[in-house]
Amino acid sequence: MGKNILEISNKVLVDGLDENISKEAIIRHFEKFGNVESCQYIPIMYFAIVSFSEGGIVESILRSPHVIMGKEVNCRLYYDKLEDLTAENTQGTMFRTEKIFVGNLPTTCSQDILRRYFEQFGQISDCVMMCDKKSGVGRGFGFVTFTSTSIVDDIIRAYDEHYIDGQWVEVKRASPENALRSNMNNGNNMGSGTLIREKSSNIIKSFNSNI
Repeated sequence: MGKNILEISNKVLVDGLDENISKEAIIRHFEKFGNVESCQYIPIMYFAIVSFSEGGIVESILRSPHVIMGKEVNCRLYYDKLEDLTAENTQGTMFRTEKIFVGNLPTTCSQDILRRYFEQFGQISDCVMMCDKKSGVGRGFGFVTFTSTSIVDDIIRAYDEHYIDGQWVEVKRASPENALRSNMNNGNNMGSGTLIREKSSNIIKSFNSNI
C-alpha cells in the first residue's frame, strides 16, 4: 500500500511573501496551526520552507488560505527528494503549481515582453522579472504566476518551444532551488557576482542542513 502524500513530508513551501517580511512574522503566522519545528527563509526570492511536528498540521495548512502582512501567500507541500513523488507512494497525487520559473531570458527582454509572451497560454495573476536594484539590468530570469495549474502543465509540456526575442528560454515549475541556482549562474550581471554566489551557496547549504 502506497503512502498518502501527506505522510511523506512535514514541510510546506511558502511563496509570494512580502519583501519586508521577517522570519519571525512567518513563524508567528504558522504557529496558529501547530508546532513549528523550523523556518528557512530565503529573502532574495521571498520563499520560505516551514517544518512542522506533525503531518496533520500540514494538511490543515494546505486546506486554508493564508494572508501574512496583508498579502496573500501560496502554500504547497515541500518534498526533500524527487523519488518521494512516484505514483506508487503518492497514490496518484500530482504536485502542481500555478507559478513558473523562466530562465535564460535575453538582455532585450522586459517585464512587459515576458508578460505578453506568456499571456497567450492563459490568464496571468502576477509577473516579475528579476532586475538589479541599482542598475535596473535584468538578471536573466523571472517568475510568472497563472490562475490555473493546468496552464502551467501546458507550458511545461511545450518545454522546447519557448522563444522570446529569438532566444530559447527555459521554463520550469517554480522552486527555491531554481531561483537560487539562477542567482549563482547570473551573478556576473548583478554587480557583485562573487558575493551573490557565496550568499546563494550558503543559503543552499543551510537549506540542506536545517530542513
